[in-house]
Amino acid sequence: MKKIVGILAAAAVAVSAFAVDFSAGIQLKGSLFKYEDGGNLSALSLKSANSKDDKPFVFSVSDDRAGGQVKIFDTDEGKKADPKSVMGASAFNIWFKPFDALRVDLGNTDIGLNCETVTYWRGKTWGSSDWGYKATYTADALSVAVYLDASGSWFSKTTDTVLAETALKVSYDADFGNIAVIFDAKDTFDTLAFGAGYKNSFDSLTIFADAVFTMADANGIAADFDAKYASGDISVEAYAGVVATDISNFADTMRIPVFFKAGYALNGGTLYAKLVSDKINDVEAQVKGTTQVEAGYDGNLGCIAYNVAAVYDFKAKSFELPFWVRLSF
Repeated sequence: MKKIVGILAAAAVAVSAFAVDFSAGIQLKGSLFKYEDGGNLSALSLKSANSKDDKPFVFSVSDDRAGGQVKIFDTDEGKKADPKSVMGASAFNIWFKPFDALRVDLGNTDIGLNCETVTYWRGKTWGSSDWGYKATYTADALSVAVYLDASGSWFSKTTDTVLAETALKVSYDADFGNIAVIFDAKDTFDTLAFGAGYKNSFDSLTIFADAVFTMADANGIAADFDAKYASGDISVEAYAGVVATDISNFADTMRIPVFFKAGYALNGGTLYAKLVSDKINDVEAQVKGTTQVEAGYDGNLGCIAYNVAAVYDFKAKSFELPFWVRLSF
């Protein structure tokens, strides 16, 4: 708790000289019903273990010149379903602008190429959200970002730090769209990545495409394309990619993520249906992929946002009615 108070105080000091916008959010997540292969049934369960993406508690302060955010969740990042798990400020970010063109970020931050909005994290060729330092310089249409990530920090108990990642991203907003190039070195330059991305909007249609080549013990490649259409009450997004961690063994290390979502806006919410297919070959995969179909409703009641859905997982052969409720103020 002392760490949480300290970080909130640091964020408050950073914006104390300005008119501050403050926001906070609390999320409750669970399942109304779940059936798993083998006949296992459960109902009316709450998720006691959370990760930073579950947003159980979020506090933010911001101004034109400085700001900060703290996310409080289980320090085991959801790896244990122990309701007695210790909650802590395990993800935070403080930023400030020494002058208008330069922004400095400290804490959990991201540098990468484009990402889809079906899952908001699975569909991207390159990106991270680790603890690090980032400086972004913007001059008219040009933006240059430098990112440094150390395996330890003043916030952790680690005393000896290792430069785990060094990244440089340059992007330019041209008349024909945004183009970006990125160079990323990880594991003290044992893994190198070179990538490029493009994004543009045409009235109701937004598209992007990315490609990344990685050099390590095995050379890899990733490419993707996304198209999103939104007009009136209708929205549709389709994403497809191909990722191979070893070009010389392409068939065994390849995965093809495919995402699709269609929505129809109603008064107070949106009905939607989506497909998430992210199959990963089991030969050397660290995470097993799956295919899920989902139909649900995103609703809003003043400061309350909520979601209820029906999800079928083809790999686990499970059917679930998950939900979440988020209060923001």
